Amino acid sequence: MVALGREMPYPMVADPEKIPLHKRLLARIGIPTVAFHDAEHFKAPTPIYVAYCEKHGIYYYDYPHGYRGELYCPMCLALWKRLVELEAKAKG
Repeated sequence: MVALGREMPYPMVADPEKIPLHKRLLARIGIPTVAFHDAEHFKAPTPIYVAYCEKHGIYYYDYPHGYRGELYCPMCLALWKRLVELEAKAKG
């Protein structure tokens, strides 16, 4: 995805050692927390959240998407995109 002429880095896997303990704990119990604000890739400073994917066991950074403000695990998103590609290929 490209925004403001730059490649959008989100969602991306986060290094747990660089995330404060209290934010890791909140993310682990399902409460995404603001990690920082990114003004470089957006028109205005945008909150970037740290969250945890139980399926893949990783912490990741993402910004809220859509009306519901969903956060997407980068590995889950990659799997979903791959399944969509395979389904499109199978159909023809």
